[in-house]
Amino acid sequence: MPITNRPIQVLLVEDNREHSELLGRLLGESEHPVFTVASAVSLAEGVRLAFEGGLDIVLLDLTLPDSVGVATFHRMNEAAPDLPIVILSGVSDVTAAIELVQKGAQDYLVKGHVDMQMMLRSIQYAIERKRAQVAARRDNAELEARVKERTTALEAVNEQLQREIAERRQAEEQLVKINQQLTVALAELRAVQRSRAVVERSGPATREIEEALRRIQQHSEVVLRAPAVIANPEKVTEHFQQILQAAEAGRKALRKPDDLSEAVAADVVPPEEMVQTVALDTLIDHITGLFQPKITDHAGDAAPKVAFERRGGPGVEIHGDPIRLREMLTHLVRNSMNAIPRRGTITIVAHQQGDDAILSVQDDGLGVTEAVRQRLLDPSAAAERADGWPRGYAVIHEVVARHRGRLEIESRKGIGTTVRVIFPSAKSAAAPLPRRRVLVVDDDPIVREVIHTYLTDDGYAVTVAVNGRDGLEKFCGAEFDIVLTDRSMPEVEGDELAREVKKRRPEVPVILVTGFGDIMAATGEKPEGVDLVMCKPFTMAGLQTTLAKFR
Repeated sequence: MPITNRPIQVLLVEDNREHSELLGRLLGESEHPVFTVASAVSLAEGVRLAFEGGLDIVLLDLTLPDSVGVATFHRMNEAAPDLPIVILSGVSDVTAAIELVQKGAQDYLVKGHVDMQMMLRSIQYAIERKRAQVAARRDNAELEARVKERTTALEAVNEQLQREIAERRQAEEQLVKINQQLTVALAELRAVQRSRAVVERSGPATREIEEALRRIQQHSEVVLRAPAVIANPEKVTEHFQQILQAAEAGRKALRKPDDLSEAVAADVVPPEEMVQTVALDTLIDHITGLFQPKITDHAGDAAPKVAFERRGGPGVEIHGDPIRLREMLTHLVRNSMNAIPRRGTITIVAHQQGDDAILSVQDDGLGVTEAVRQRLLDPSAAAERADGWPRGYAVIHEVVARHRGRLEIESRKGIGTTVRVIFPSAKSAAAPLPRRRVLVVDDDPIVREVIHTYLTDDGYAVTVAVNGRDGLEKFCGAEFDIVLTDRSMPEVEGDELAREVKKRRPEVPVILVTGFGDIMAATGEKPEGVDLVMCKPFTMAGLQTTLAKFR
């Protein structure tokens, strides 16, 4: 909650009893905000009280019995790095003041030159600035973690691509050798056919031999002309097996025409086209084809552990990045496979509903608890469990947000889980969306820079304002589609800015960004004029998902 709604806990480290009592009395007389003051007469005692916690700010004299000068600040700052520290000094030393502020002090006040209003303002601003700095550090740490996670995912995808390239080269080399053998075999079969003058051209043996040659030719052409088949060693092997069966059938027809065996035709997988319009049924075929060879039990049981079912016909299309969409669906399918302990079914459905293209992955596995389901739906909290499942939800949220989609999850323990990803269909997204204009208002330059980078990379037109008053002036002077504002700012706070925005343009959504978002959610607090409250720190995926609610 805002610091003005509860007593501010102040630690006063001052060995001058008269000055300490004066400050304590002045702070104790304040009615708004209310202060509770704890005193220490030495640095050691102040450090001990800081370690005990429960404090909001430290007022620190630099001349104490056990420490003097700048070293006094450094020792206190090391002991309580997350507490704002305001220096109280009897000497007006500009050089020392600049050095201390650069090292992390929130303010430098000279005793005897500070009135009560200045003291109150300094304390409140110091607390808010320090909280913003701590939040910014956490944002940076979260950003670094996300970058590391994304880098790891990209490295894994690159390794997979390298393996696929190596497998394709090996398949092509094998194809060249077998094609040479096939050419020789075809020549031998035709020679034998011509040499059998006793076999009439209309006889059954001749027709069986011609059928065998035709099948050999068909399977050879499929392998030679279909890149998707060449890239799949299992498919190449299947076609070569059909070729060998047809050749053997031809030989049997020459010896015993009645013993000719019928070869079984193989399915042909058409080559995949890398286009911006993605057909969801083709995407499903690609992913299930990748997992199909991997779904048997490790114990050697030939029966598949997982059966795939798919529903919905062709024609469901979206605009997007096919590589990222495959990565997303791969994570969803792998999670469903991991959720099935022995045998089960994974059903993948693609269908059109109005302007939405819906892709769902359903399994009859273990399911998850409601708490886990809620965490998976939260982009900033979707972390992997200790056993490695569910996995990849940071990537899933990022892909969904990038494609202006939304995520729904239904799950029951012991029954199974259904994950639905809802995208704008290609028909509804045929016309390009206009570039959305966002006004970002925050008095912390680091937070402004982070949000500006996130949104600019995602295609938004971003204008920044350094405080509430600056934000209101810029809002009145231009057109915006969304306002994203901090809550605690000098001059004009976020609550007041939200009310003023709604007075002028009620249709513009206002998102309040605050470090107290979780507390506000628990108490049901939402200021007038605010459409949605977002908690600091946040992630890029969380910001994308939040803004997608107002598309």
